[in-house]
Formats: sequence, structure tokens, C-alpha cells
Amino acid sequence: MTTRTYAFLAGAAASAMAAWWWTRNQAGSMGPAPRERGTVIFDNTPVASLEADLDFVPTR
Repeated sequence: MTTRTYAFLAGAAASAMAAWWWTRNQAGSMGPAPRERGTVIFDNTPVASLEADLDFVPTR
């Protein structure tokens, strides 16, 4: 491997370590985690009806 390849790998490793360190420090400064509310994101998602599904049946 060339010196350029080693420099690239060293930069990638340093970037990954810096990102890990930054996220570890940010987690503590954000305060306590919000409480679980017990709702699922899909609770308010409308469900397609059978009539709507039949409108899309291909005809020959």
C-alpha cells in the first residue's frame, strides 16, 4: 500500500473515532430521555379500504 492509502485510512479512522466521541458527549448534554408514550407511529395512519383496492385491479 502507498503512503496515500495509509493517510486515507488514518483519516477515516480518525473521523470515525471523532464521530463516536462527539455522539457520546452529546448524549449526556441533551438531558434525560423522553418518556415512552406507548403510541406507535402507525396508529394514525389511514388504512385502505377494500373498495379502494378494487379500483386498482387491472382489466384486460
